[in-house]
Amino acid sequence: MRELYVKTEATTEPISVQEMKTYAGYLGGDASTENMLEYLLISARLRLENYTGRNFVEKTMVLNTDKVLPRLDLPYGPINSIESIKIYDEDGVLDETLVADDDYYLLGDFDKSIRFETFSGGGYMSIEYKAGYGADTFELPKAIRMALLRQVKYDYDNRGNPTADTIISEVKNMIESYVCSYL
Repeated sequence: MRELYVKTEATTEPISVQEMKTYAGYLGGDASTENMLEYLLISARLRLENYTGRNFVEKTMVLNTDKVLPRLDLPYGPINSIESIKIYDEDGVLDETLVADDDYYLLGDFDKSIRFETFSGGGYMSIEYKAGYGADTFELPKAIRMALLRQVKYDYDNRGNPTADTIISEVKNMIESYVCSYL
């Protein structure tokens, strides 16, 4: 079993509707266009996050797994901090909470992995961690910002087109170096 989900997500997008309007040259100020741009920004961010395996906004992630090796890579970085690591027995009852620098060590500066000192199998582990680019951590790279702007402009210009690309090749090329290698 390996389950990864978002527990909490940032409430602000890395690109504002006003930035998008300025970039694309959309002069109108009607609420329906602005709402559409907001939804397109969120949709494009989620698609590009999925494509790269990175969080473009700060999120609290939870990884539940019963396959634990001495070293475990954490997906959807950059990884900011570990909130908790809990071990559950076969019946789903909390067995223990691991302690940093005693039971495990966090390795790496950007993409991070956990090295466990000891872990006995039989149950599963739940790891809660904060990840993503944000104001208090790593700044969203300019190439990713530009890729988001270009993708949203394409999405807006091609709305209603059933043959439109999910992610345009130009955007893929721009963010290829940010694709996580271990997803």
